Amino acid sequence: MKKHRKSSIFITCVFIMAVAVLAWFFHQNRMENLYGNVIGPVSEEQVPDFLMGKPTYAMGINSKGMPVFEDPDDAFAEATMDFQTGIAAIQGQFDLEPFTPSNWEPYKTYGAQIPTEDETLREECMRVSIFLDFYENSFPNP
Repeated sequence: MKKHRKSSIFITCVFIMAVAVLAWFFHQNRMENLYGNVIGPVSEEQVPDFLMGKPTYAMGINSKGMPVFEDPDDAFAEATMDFQTGIAAIQGQFDLEPFTPSNWEPYKTYGAQIPTEDETLREECMRVSIFLDFYENSFPNP
């Protein structure tokens, strides 16, 4: 009888874990569809001039009405090259880890706060922050 009870408990636990994993998967998939998928065109007023004209920065509107990049990975790679000077300045000024898709949030915050008298550099750091505002829209908020 004890052996039967242990196997029943084990099967129940496995079933509960499987249901939890499936629920998490469906939730993640729903969030990706709500935030990451472009469902309509973005108006030109919503896109800053410095992001216009390059196909890698192509944007649309997600189901929440927010402008998102059609391909966030390509947009991030392009921004890494386009805003190299600003990224380096932010990283050096605030002693940040390298700029990566998993470590961009401090750059968004500090890009708008960089202390410099160089107006061109300040503008580029602001562009990093603005780009990351749009990049952030392309993913579900945890």
